[in-house]
Amino acid sequence: MTEKKSMTKKTVNANKPVGQQPVPVQAKIIGAVLLLAFVGCSIFWFVAKNKLASFEESFIKTYREKGFAIEKEPTTFSGFPFTVKGHIPKLKITRGDGKSMSVILQGEPVEVSIAPWRPSRITVTGPITYGAYASGVPVLALKVERIQTHINMGKDSKAEVHDMKLYDVGIIKGEGDKIASVAEFSVKSEEKADGDLTKLFLTLELENIDFAASAMPVVLEKISLEGAVASPYKTGDELASAVQSFNKGYNEDLKKRCDAKAECMPPLKVVLHAIEDSKSNFNFNMNLKGGDYGLSLKLEGLVKDAFPELLLTIDLKNIDKLLDFVVETGLLTPSMARASTLFLANVGNFDEKANQRRIEIRLAEKVLKMGDKILWEFKDFDFDEIKLPVAYCSYLDKADADKESKTEEAAGSLVGLNPAL
Repeated sequence: MTEKKSMTKKTVNANKPVGQQPVPVQAKIIGAVLLLAFVGCSIFWFVAKNKLASFEESFIKTYREKGFAIEKEPTTFSGFPFTVKGHIPKLKITRGDGKSMSVILQGEPVEVSIAPWRPSRITVTGPITYGAYASGVPVLALKVERIQTHINMGKDSKAEVHDMKLYDVGIIKGEGDKIASVAEFSVKSEEKADGDLTKLFLTLELENIDFAASAMPVVLEKISLEGAVASPYKTGDELASAVQSFNKGYNEDLKKRCDAKAECMPPLKVVLHAIEDSKSNFNFNMNLKGGDYGLSLKLEGLVKDAFPELLLTIDLKNIDKLLDFVVETGLLTPSMARASTLFLANVGNFDEKANQRRIEIRLAEKVLKMGDKILWEFKDFDFDEIKLPVAYCSYLDKADADKESKTEEAAGSLVGLNPAL
């Protein structure tokens, strides 16, 4: 008797078309996540696009308020959904009539881009040229290939630039003659509370500075400048406004004294007492590095007993070799190099291991010293009785006579192209 083999049980849905198969739970979750990501990117994209448009509007408004002429073709946006790109076919910002001295910022074309998830980080791709021009020829200009900056937009649509990096910077003059090139140039500002004071920091860094195309065939690896000011003013704008207001008032008072043929300059002791009482202070650092050579400079200052106190520290690394190199380039005569070597041998302290010489110049208790050597004493000096310089008064008279012609030139100065965004 033959036994029947049991038939294998078939799945109920085995013969169902593929399109009618139930979707696995994992696939549903992945699909939902992708959909949410796309919706999120879309929202971020439009927010970032509006941010970019607000920055552009604030930028143009600021320069127009400063008296600049704007030539700009409409911006078109693309890159959805992962990048917001603003394409400006032509942008030209000018101050001056173009015949004498003018300031020009231009790019043709300019592309501005931001990532939707980080709308405060803006990248500008050029090339962009910025500088002072005389009859259309650059007296001095910067040509930048790319700029990256971090910008916060306030409720009043005012843009605040916190840090900026410029890449592939060329310094040019005349008919495109390049003086130097900089691989990377960064600017960073920061504000920190320091007790009752606010400390304002500014840092500038330049990397791979090449002067090979100029009369000074020198390549520096890095130049860094760091400055900090501690004062009662909460922002850099407040501090700059206070300094500008003081300068304006002091210069007006100085001019009146010149006109009246006064004996002394306007008094400064009250100002020094105010700085001392506020405990304001500053420090500045500069470092240069090129191959085996190095220069470090540090300056600190405050006011004590109504008199400035300053400390300048200079560190020179391999200075003898550096002087020899400078002589070889023809920038310094051998006799000047020998005189410099003899002078440096008699000042400061020398570290043989590091091959570095340190020089300290200090102004304290009304005595100016280089190391232990007294250079000058200010025991009888009074800031309220500084003699009025006759030469300066003559300069003011000449400046008044040339005021009308100078107004046009001042309008085209580089200072004019630095409004506080």
